[in-house]
Amino acid sequence: TVRDELLDMGVAVRDREMVWFVNSGVGAINGYRRDPSDMADVDLSRVEALLEERAQLRGARDYGGADAVRDELNSMGVTIHDKDGV
Repeated sequence: TVRDELLDMGVAVRDREMVWFVNSGVGAINGYRRDPSDMADVDLSRVEALLEERAQLRGARDYGGADAVRDELNSMGVTIHDKDGV
């Protein structure tokens, strides 16, 4: 698809917001990337570990566990947009 071709070129697209940006791939965890405009002070290593854990839980179809991790991320001020990978 065109979206996949853009991703291969390092271009991320957010259709809902009609926004695109070049993504260096730095900080990408299982397809998730930090919103480039987000400058909040968070424990990045903890967020990355939780994203990795959540991806493993989702892969194992443990949606309750994945939701619990999502809730923990939310309590840290981190919002996940699964469809956008952000």
